[in-house]
Amino acid sequence: MIVYATVPQDTRDVWPTEQLDWAALAAYLRVHLATNPSGPESAGGDAEIVGLDLSAEMTVSQFPGGHSNLTYLVRFGDAELVIRRPPFGPVAPRAHDIAREYRWLAAVNPAFPLAPEPYLLCEDPSIIGSTFYVMERRRGLVVRQQEPAPTRREPRRPAPRQRRLLSTRWPSCTPSTSAAARSPSSEDRRDL
Repeated sequence: MIVYATVPQDTRDVWPTEQLDWAALAAYLRVHLATNPSGPESAGGDAEIVGLDLSAEMTVSQFPGGHSNLTYLVRFGDAELVIRRPPFGPVAPRAHDIAREYRWLAAVNPAFPLAPEPYLLCEDPSIIGSTFYVMERRRGLVVRQQEPAPTRREPRRPAPRQRRLLSTRWPSCTPSTSAAARSPSSEDRRDL
């Protein structure tokens, strides 16, 4: 039995048109998370998934506001896992490459610990209809439409050293040059 989660503030009920085969997903996760509880070997994961209770009912909700891949919140006990899959319907080749996204996270997470740890990649479309991956849930600021005021910055002027470099390489790029200054040549544009 799959339980739809009491929806926290940052998730909602799953859209009727974005339902998955929850029983197949739960069975798959119970088997594969039990045999690989510490994350992908490629990411060198070494910590168990805190609060993971695979004997508990799986609860499901969905993150709203995505503009591309579908993102679900799945819980087993106290563990919160994020499932990502491409959108339904025809997808352009190489667009929404979930396996590539998983590999990027697996490579980035060990070097940049703020990136979520990916736990599992499934390339078998018979489970939920497409490739998907499972990663840890990270809480934080989610930018949905407009950048929130606390993160917005005014454009900065280049530092003096940067201005000197710009003025010698591309004189028209510095505020101190006149409007009549030359624009970058085609050779200069290649360097950009």
